[in-house]
Amino acid sequence: MIFIAAELVAISLTCVAGFVLGVAAWRFTALEATDVALLVFSVLAADLTAVLLTWLIEPEAALVV
Repeated sequence: MIFIAAELVAISLTCVAGFVLGVAAWRFTALEATDVALLVFSVLAADLTAVLLTWLIEPEAALVV
């Protein structure tokens, strides 16, 4: 159950990161948007790593979600 919650948190953070990237592309200059994009992609990489580790630790959790 903890692993499912971790995956849901990772998915939520991914959605928030995508929203932040969209706002940055609309609002900021190109240099600032690039900085925000790097931050967002680092968050996405951390989320993907968390999900992959969850699947490695408990493969049955991937089937539930």
